[in-house]
This record gives sequence, structure tokens and C-alpha cells, in this order.
Amino acid sequence: MLNLLELANPMSVIPYLLASFIARSVGAAMLTTIGISQKI
Repeated sequence: MLNLLELANPMSVIPYLLASFIARSVGAAMLTTIGISQKI
């Protein structure tokens, strides 16, 4: 869990948001690839 001091620090929040965005993008890409491969 992030504590309040880390949440208040933009230098900690930006990498966290970037990491979560990348993780969602990779997850969506993997699901799309699996869906396409199942259609073929």
C-alpha cells in the first residue's frame, strides 16, 4: 500500500500511474492477441 506521503509526492505518483497504464495496455494487448488466435 502507498502511504499518504508517497501519494502527495508527484514524483511517486507519476511512475505509479505510468506503470498501471502500461500494465493495462499489455493486458489488453494479450487478451486481444488471444482472442484473434482463437478466431483463427
